[in-house]
Amino acid sequence: MYEMRGWLYERRKYSLLLLLCLLASFCITGDASERAEYRDSARALPRSGQGDASKTTKAVQSSSSNIVLTVAVAGGGVTVRLYDEFGGLVEQTPPLTPPAVATLTAPGGSAIELAVPGGVFSGSAIVDIYMRGLPISRPIIDEADRRMMEQSAIPFGDLGPIEFVSTAQPSRTVTITLSYPSGSSPALLNSLKAYYLDKNQVSWIPVPSSRLDPEERTVAFDVSSFEVFRLMTGSADDLNGVIVYPNPFRPRSAKDHVLKFIGLTDRVEIKIFTLSGDIVWSRRLTYTGGGATWDGRNLEGKEVASGLYVYQITNARGEKSTGRISVIW
Repeated sequence: MYEMRGWLYERRKYSLLLLLCLLASFCITGDASERAEYRDSARALPRSGQGDASKTTKAVQSSSSNIVLTVAVAGGGVTVRLYDEFGGLVEQTPPLTPPAVATLTAPGGSAIELAVPGGVFSGSAIVDIYMRGLPISRPIIDEADRRMMEQSAIPFGDLGPIEFVSTAQPSRTVTITLSYPSGSSPALLNSLKAYYLDKNQVSWIPVPSSRLDPEERTVAFDVSSFEVFRLMTGSADDLNGVIVYPNPFRPRSAKDHVLKFIGLTDRVEIKIFTLSGDIVWSRRLTYTGGGATWDGRNLEGKEVASGLYVYQITNARGEKSTGRISVIW
C-alpha cells in the first residue's frame, strides 16, 4: 500500500513539474519574441549622437508619393520618420543637431516642407508623417471627403491626406509647404487651398493663411498644431477661371448624371437660358465649396430638350461668367 502511494506521489510530482516547465517555456518564448520586437524597433532608431549633423539630406523610398519634408529647428534635436499608407516605417533621419534641415524624398512628384523656427520645441522631438493618416483617422477622412465632394470641393494632387504626429506640439506657429504636380488647370489653381481635418465636426476646414505660389507649384500655410492636412480646391476668389464640364453634356452617361460648375466663388446665382432667352433653371448658393451641379432638368423637374443653352453665373460683387452648354439625351 505504501509503495503504491509512493508511486502515485512520484507520478503526480513529475506531472506537475512537466506542466510547470511547459508554462515557463511559453512565458520565456513570449518574452523573447517581445524582446526581439523591441530590439528590432530599437535598432531602427539611431542612437544619440549617431550620424553626421553636417549631412542635410536623407533619401527615402515610398510607394505612396514623392515627399520632400524639410524640418528646420533651432532648439533641441529632432528626428523625422515617414510611414507609408500601410503603417510601415519607410525611413527616418538620424537625430539632427539644430540648426538642421532634414529632407526625405520618394518617387511621385509631390513635396512637403516643414519650417520650424527656434524655440518651438524646448527639447528633443520626433515628428512622424503618416501617408493617408493613421488607421484610426481614415474613416473620418473618408466621411469628410464624401461631404466635401457633395459640395463640389475636390481633393487635389497625388499626395493625399497626410497626418503629422509629434512627441510635442509646437509652442509657436510653424509653416508647412505642400507641392502639387505640374500641368494643373488654372481654374482649379484659382481655388486651391490647404485644409485641415476637424475630427469633431468630421469636415475639412480651409486654413486661413494658405498662400499659393504658382511658379514654385506650392501652397504654404501657418499652423500652431500638427493635424491631418491636404490640398483641395474650394471657393474661388473670382469667376475668371470657371470651368463647366462635361460639354457636350449627356445626362444619362455623365458621371453622377450631372453637369459640373467648377471654380465658383461663394454667394453666386447660376441661371440657364434657352437661346431665345427663356429661363430654364436657376439656383442661388451662399457657400459653394468651389462648385455646383445641374442635372439637366428645368425648374419643374422635367428633362430639358436636347439643344444649345446659355449659362450665366453672377456673384455678390457683380462679376459674371457666361457660356454655352450643349445638352444631348
